[in-house]
Amino acid sequence: MTDTLKYINLTMESWGLLFCLLSAAILLIAMHIDRRTKRYFLAIFSLLFLDLLSNMGGLLLRGRSDAVGRVLLRFANFMEYFWGDVLTLVLTLYLLYLIDRGNRKPLRVWHCAAWGIFVLAVVLLVISQFTGIFYSLDADGLYHRGPLFWLSQVIAIASLLLDVLLIACYREHLSRAERISFCVYVCVPILAIIAQLIFYGVYFLLLSSTLAAVFMLGAIILDQTEQHYRTKQELLQMRSAVVLSQVQPYFLYNSLTAIAALCEQSPAEAQHAIFAFAEYLRTNMRALNAKSAVPFETELKHIETY
Repeated sequence: MTDTLKYINLTMESWGLLFCLLSAAILLIAMHIDRRTKRYFLAIFSLLFLDLLSNMGGLLLRGRSDAVGRVLLRFANFMEYFWGDVLTLVLTLYLLYLIDRGNRKPLRVWHCAAWGIFVLAVVLLVISQFTGIFYSLDADGLYHRGPLFWLSQVIAIASLLLDVLLIACYREHLSRAERISFCVYVCVPILAIIAQLIFYGVYFLLLSSTLAAVFMLGAIILDQTEQHYRTKQELLQMRSAVVLSQVQPYFLYNSLTAIAALCEQSPAEAQHAIFAFAEYLRTNMRALNAKSAVPFETELKHIETY
């Protein structure tokens, strides 16, 4: 690898690290996304960060022929592949979570498929450390693609295509923003993998995956925020409807007419009825503006007032 290519790759990885840190900061202050989504995205950006660091370590250590340098280089290359495999697994598990939330769909087969691809990738990666089927390091500490390097890329693409199949089969359980963001996340890395196979030496994959993850995060934050306010508005409308159903015009007319009659017959009872009527209306207004559930004791007293 020439110094120019090395500089280009290190620059791209540095930008990827910055995007990961900024995305993690956004996640920590995001208000209206569910906890598991936040945890999954923190895991995704953490894995991308570790993968980028491993790749940068491999670039910086490449060419070292001393014993320590070779050990560190082998470790960095191994972890680069490993974090990538974990990342694709976590992405699929997050997609399965979005599909399964509240639906209790039988997704066990899909889980097994995702874990099966992951285990296969890790097993072949371990074997490659002894056989060089994916990659090898020569005596000068230089990286070389192995005869089955293409298989590692096929496995990665297979994991992404599994996500595409999931989206196609369960698209009705995903919002439009979720479908689009996942499709972008799946398609961009696939194009990057193909580009890496054509343009040897330039690492498009990690930066493109990071940018796709940032896009997906933004789309899902906007989608879940919109859902939050839509649900809040629906609850407010339902609460208003309940209160209005309790204070119908005919009830007001009948109550005021009865109080008017009591004013002539029994002013004391009329005064008591006015206080009760005012308390009834006040309780309804409080229920309309309440931000939490009405206590049972308050509701019982309200019924007695009625």
